[in-house]
Amino acid sequence: MRVRAEASSDVWDRLSPDDFRAFVVLSGLGQGTHQVPVQVEPRTARGGLRVLGAEPPRVEVSLVPLAVKSVPVQVMVEGSPADGYAAGPAQVDPAQVTVLGPQELVSAVAKAVARIELAGARADLVRALPLEPQDRLGVLVRGVSLDPSAVNVTVPVSRIETARLVPVTPSIVGSPAPGYNVVGVEVDPPVVSLVGPEQAAGAIASLSTAQVNISGARADVVRTVPLDLPAGVVVRGPGQVTVRVRVQPAPGQATFGVPLRAEGLDSGLSVSGLPPLVQVTLSGPLPLLQGLDPSGIVARVSLAGLGPGRHLVPVQVMAPSETTAIAVVPAQVEVVISRS
Repeated sequence: MRVRAEASSDVWDRLSPDDFRAFVVLSGLGQGTHQVPVQVEPRTARGGLRVLGAEPPRVEVSLVPLAVKSVPVQVMVEGSPADGYAAGPAQVDPAQVTVLGPQELVSAVAKAVARIELAGARADLVRALPLEPQDRLGVLVRGVSLDPSAVNVTVPVSRIETARLVPVTPSIVGSPAPGYNVVGVEVDPPVVSLVGPEQAAGAIASLSTAQVNISGARADVVRTVPLDLPAGVVVRGPGQVTVRVRVQPAPGQATFGVPLRAEGLDSGLSVSGLPPLVQVTLSGPLPLLQGLDPSGIVARVSLAGLGPGRHLVPVQVMAPSETTAIAVVPAQVEVVISRS
């Protein structure tokens, strides 16, 4: 629009469009197309500024009914969170907004769209986002307004976790006392449920325990110990296990010189030819054998019912509790029985 005006020469060169106000008056007009005069007013009185006219002097104005409706808010999530993380459904407040504008344009609006970028996110995103009105095909509809024009959007972001059962491997250090062996190790529970990021949890074949020291043990060692968990993973449950290390005496053998005695000889008879000692080999727990008193071993020959003469009789051995006689040298002896 062009404006014809007059003013003193000292301000003329400093005039700008901001010094004028152009407007039309629509009051009293109804729906339809109207030719209305353009009115121009000076915004300043400097230099006697006066408006002489405007080009064009009239403009055509179309008035249409104002329409209002509610449309749902949709969140367009763009990009992806960091590796090992996943985004949940977006939450928006409010879930609906009001569209205002000409009936034809308002009718075309199907939704109000907010866009949020997730690239590299490792935590929940909370944003106040502007809205744009779109039709059913996602095309921007211009010429309408939205109330409110922005919404609050929350997108939950969390680590991708997996759960899997893995065996527990006890960590045993030290050795039992001399003469004792470890005969078994038990873990309760033997497997645990491991939870963590898919990549980290999937790479774990088993879980170790804290160390269980059995140095000098002479009996079972039972300890409740924590699990040695890699960073970023957890265990469903208490996170500790009970380890039982079964310790038993080592089996062994030992040979002893044992006095040989005769039993059951009838009265009036005497015996000769008995060796003073026999060699008895016992098997049993090694610590017991190492501390065994040979006097607890009985070696004998039974002469009951034998008369005068030479006799070959077996040597009988009574071994102490928890031991077994596995050899006697000699296994039998020749004795001479005579009348006394």
